[in-house]
Amino acid sequence: MEKIEFIIPTYRDGNKLTGLLYSLINQSKPHWTAHVISDGSYEEFKGIDEHFSEYNNIKFSTIDGPNEDWGHTARNYGLEHATQDWVVMTGADNYYMPDFVSEFLKHTVNNNFIFCNMVHNEAHYKHYQELKAELTVNNIDMGCFATKRKNSQQLRLKKQSYQADWFFVENYITLFPGGIKHIDKILYVHN
Repeated sequence: MEKIEFIIPTYRDGNKLTGLLYSLINQSKPHWTAHVISDGSYEEFKGIDEHFSEYNNIKFSTIDGPNEDWGHTARNYGLEHATQDWVVMTGADNYYMPDFVSEFLKHTVNNNFIFCNMVHNEAHYKHYQELKAELTVNNIDMGCFATKRKNSQQLRLKKQSYQADWFFVENYITLFPGGIKHIDKILYVHN
């Protein structure tokens, strides 16, 4: 059975990270791993590392930082060290519905890019809204799609801006056309 690896950059957002990790631990299928990368050393990270030490499918790393690039240096580090079939590059403040892994793994055959709908926090905590993800600028978020690891490792994140999500998607579907699957369900919450 294929597995999904969640690549999670973090920097001083321990409470949010804890919520994300519990959303992964509560997945209906155990076919996932998580690699949490601290973008710089901070005390709170050590406590989270210790709290989740009993979970063998969660790995923690620290890189030199902070890099102040929306986590993209940490995501690239995670990509370099990824080992599973599929990767999801997310953020520490996100959350996944319990059937995210199960639903995505249903669609891995003949696909190399899978994405779902999401609930998105519009304008940072003013209100939440459903967002039907689309393959257009500003209509997809890094955490709502999975890509084949080997393809993503070739591409990496090149732009170091908040729009790096879209540039990555645009480059990915250009270099690796076909095999795109949209799951028309809300499986992801972006904060």
